Amino acid sequence: MPRVYKVESARKARPALGIAVGDTYYYWKRRKGPLQMSKTYPKRSQLTGSPFLQTVYDIEDRIAALTADEGLPDAVAEIAQELRDLAEECQGNFDNMPEGLQQGDTGQLLEARVEGCNNAADELEAIDFSDAPDGEAEEPGEPGEDASQEEHDAYEAALAEYEESDEAADNYWDEKLGEVTGISIEYE
Repeated sequence: MPRVYKVESARKARPALGIAVGDTYYYWKRRKGPLQMSKTYPKRSQLTGSPFLQTVYDIEDRIAALTADEGLPDAVAEIAQELRDLAEECQGNFDNMPEGLQQGDTGQLLEARVEGCNNAADELEAIDFSDAPDGEAEEPGEPGEDASQEEHDAYEAALAEYEESDEAADNYWDEKLGEVTGISIEYE
């Protein structure tokens, strides 16, 4: 990966990049390629020339950015499908190689990538979300000033039940997020 340099104060404006005179920015250059600049530190996917690694790094960054909520199952399914597509692409590259080269280092690397992507997708798909809590429970409405003691007691009981179910849901999603982030993609 190329070395990233930081410029504390730009001497020249670069409007296409949103860099004004005096702004801090970063620049880097891969071995084969143009000089690149950004106002923010580049992501790993910006620092590699490998389309495979760019995709894997983006997927890993997306996994790290997932949140523990009801959208997690859909995000996990989407990421698993992207890993399957990436494995398919690597398998296609392997299949298009001459047979003599398939047993070489590059062929073995492609086979390892296919296996790593498929294994990670299998692990993601194996996470069971079938026992997910049913949406958000509604917080009970507070009784009015002229409510009876029974109504106040019922409200307190409903509020305690609501808080308990809300905490259980939070714990569930935190646990599932831990399972997702614990999966690694073996690709080399």
